[in-house]
Amino acid sequence: MLLASQLHSQTIMGKWTGRIESSVRLNVTIDSNLRVEVPSANNLEARIREYNLESSMLSASLSLDGRTDADLKVDYNGSTGTLDGIWTQERIERTITLTKVDSFVAPKRVQTPEPPYPYEVSNLSVYQGLEDFWLSGTLTAPYNDLDSMVVILISGSGMQNRNSELLGHQPFLVLSDFLTRQGISVFRYDERGVGESSGAFFNATSEDFLNDVLACVDKLDSLGYKKIGLIGHSEGGLIANMACALDDRLVVMVSLAGVGLPADQLLSIQNRNILIEQGVAEQEVAEYVIFIEEAYDLIDIESPKDSLYDPLKELCFDFYESRDSTYQKMYGPSSMGFYMGIAGGYLTPWLRYFINHDPGDYITQISCPVLVLNGTMDIQVSAKENLASYEKHLLASQAPFFDVIQLDSINHLFQKVENWDTNEYYESTETFNESVMELISDWLKTSMF
Repeated sequence: MLLASQLHSQTIMGKWTGRIESSVRLNVTIDSNLRVEVPSANNLEARIREYNLESSMLSASLSLDGRTDADLKVDYNGSTGTLDGIWTQERIERTITLTKVDSFVAPKRVQTPEPPYPYEVSNLSVYQGLEDFWLSGTLTAPYNDLDSMVVILISGSGMQNRNSELLGHQPFLVLSDFLTRQGISVFRYDERGVGESSGAFFNATSEDFLNDVLACVDKLDSLGYKKIGLIGHSEGGLIANMACALDDRLVVMVSLAGVGLPADQLLSIQNRNILIEQGVAEQEVAEYVIFIEEAYDLIDIESPKDSLYDPLKELCFDFYESRDSTYQKMYGPSSMGFYMGIAGGYLTPWLRYFINHDPGDYITQISCPVLVLNGTMDIQVSAKENLASYEKHLLASQAPFFDVIQLDSINHLFQKVENWDTNEYYESTETFNESVMELISDWLKTSMF
């Protein structure tokens, strides 16, 4: 029996790869310490719960950003030489078949530029005086040209470095390189608490990130730049709205997958889209969306946090207990478990501020040219609704001109893709669609005349 166990162990030792129901790729290395890599998620750690050598069964708890995020259970299939199992994430179970490989091969990132560059590259530190910390970034500029336009790149939600690095892609590095080669200076920076920047990221809100952007505007103004603009991606587009409404030194703005709708409406649509992608029944999706909209209505900015616990708990318990056992399993192990998961996210300072934010309050105050770009394959910030809202508010603004453009086959990261989901973020070799970068560059140069 010991020999059989050793043979089983040797059979499953090694590197395995496969897609979760033909979508997200999962790489698993099995040795004396189980290691699991999910290329489409950062900071993933595997913690083995059970490893049965007799049956070659693995059971691992996967942790993302410090919280339990997914489960993997696989068993060796001797007839096919595969590991067949179940991947559970966001309370949804999906099948997976892993095959053995000699090594993992990541998709190429063909657009990532390499030095030497045909322009000046310099490190730049920005002092954020309101909270007394420093932002660290990179300024790329045509040689000896302070008269060129300079744009500040503003990243989306989550902790982002100056290259907005994700899944091996570095979209802000690619975009800044492209624009600088076209004669446009670019400043990109590590967000507070990220990379070489100091400051506290956690508990910061979009308004705090706005102050970071305005500190960058102050710095570039002090260096002699007279044509300063903003390019914001996702939440960065929302922040760009605010900055351009408040600071008349900003002469141009580009929103990339930016938010035009009130944020609670955005999140309702986003949740609906993601649940549909996961295969949840339409009626259940509709009822869950009603639940989260009621939760949003409970959460304001002014109320003490402690006063929000009981009303949110009652709402969560009522919703959970109204579900049948199948959906209860999907939402959480118990009413309390479901509530704790909701409260842990919804009552953070960032989400409380975001839920109560209406971009229209700022878009209508913008007085510089604006370019708004959203892709039809964006599952996170839907193009149709957000573009319509942007256009409505820009028509009421003082912007001398604006362009609101829907981009076919473009996803949230501005890759050209075939599917309306998030799986191609990692798999695509394209980091930032070149035609879109050309559109941005041409529009920026035209806006200055």
